[in-house]
Amino acid sequence: MSILVLKALTIERCSACCCSKKKASGSCIYKPDEHQNIVCFAGGVGITPMISMIRTARRLGKKATLYYAVKNQESNPYPEEIQTEELFIGDNKLSFSHLCSNHEPDTHFFLCGPRNFIDDGVQLLQQNGYKNVHFERWW
Repeated sequence: MSILVLKALTIERCSACCCSKKKASGSCIYKPDEHQNIVCFAGGVGITPMISMIRTARRLGKKATLYYAVKNQESNPYPEEIQTEELFIGDNKLSFSHLCSNHEPDTHFFLCGPRNFIDDGVQLLQQNGYKNVHFERWW
């Protein structure tokens, strides 16, 4: 069984707006049969695909952890679902290296958020020896 949550897509924008055509890239596909233990790092609107992965994994009884960086409490679109310990608000910065140390080497890490969030997270996770790092870039 494979559940496609977010896959690299071609993003088409109309010529009337200031955006151009771009190709999204990444490997952010949650496969429950292969990914027994997942950690989702979300920044800002990157919570959208991550909440879907977390819901699916938890429903299937998988080990699933969420860390969500957001500017303020009011920006949390899922206040009834995201627990306080999963939130990193404003100056309470999310530390990839500290948080990843709580997880086993075979953990699958998924990242979605702003450019620097993903770049820093991927780099720190790989520097800490994690090989199962999945991310999505839409810019």
